[in-house]
Amino acid sequence: MQPWFPSLTAVAVSLARGVGALPDRPSTRALRVLSLGLVDHVTLRMRAIDEVVLAALPRSRQLVILGAGLDRRASRLQALRDVVVYEVDHPATQASKRLVSRLTRAEGTTARFVGVDFERDSLDARLEQSGHDVHAETTWIWEGVTPYLTRDAFLSTLRIVAARSTPGSTLAMTYGTPELLAAGRRLKPFVRPAFAAIGEPLLGLMRPHEARDLVTTEGFDVTDDSGSPDWADRQGVPRPRVVVGERLLVAIRAGTTSGSGKP
Repeated sequence: MQPWFPSLTAVAVSLARGVGALPDRPSTRALRVLSLGLVDHVTLRMRAIDEVVLAALPRSRQLVILGAGLDRRASRLQALRDVVVYEVDHPATQASKRLVSRLTRAEGTTARFVGVDFERDSLDARLEQSGHDVHAETTWIWEGVTPYLTRDAFLSTLRIVAARSTPGSTLAMTYGTPELLAAGRRLKPFVRPAFAAIGEPLLGLMRPHEARDLVTTEGFDVTDDSGSPDWADRQGVPRPRVVVGERLLVAIRAGTTSGSGKP
């Protein structure tokens, strides 16, 4: 992404959330179709992660959002009013989010903005400076980020999350599978180049067994690993016509560390 402009995928996801919240009308349905499944996927994903966050309360009083984007989950969920929320993202995306909040006078929480470039900055140091308490249970949201990280960046971030998670902490992590590239015979050859062209190449796709193994190695017990059809079933809505190759893995920090547990 460019240092002076918010992530284009963050903008696209924010627009998809907005369309997903509109009343069911012919124009809205047309936008959902034109999005090639993005609107339905993002809407289902948002609700699935909200359920994980709410289930962790009141036990977990800290929420760290890795790659917060332009979503206003911290102010959208009333249950988070008394939770310390750390919104971690690229400084350019955060600057845009703060500007929009000021211009619209949107109500928000006292969320703490933690500017981090996952490929260059120390997430551990930035969280420490922002007051994150390693001795208190934390809920971690890692949404829509891992496909754009190198394997080294992914592993180093996961290890920091593990090291800063007391037993009982919850991790909700989405990850892209190789099926994310399966956009149909005509579009498939253009998917990876399109992401690369906007400065956000797909670098970290992984299969479910691989994602589960990596998280387990760092001391988490996986409790759920699901995709958009599963989310739709749980939310009591029709399954999406287009299934995007992204899944949500939920895990709880175990009492002892089986992996390195060090940043």
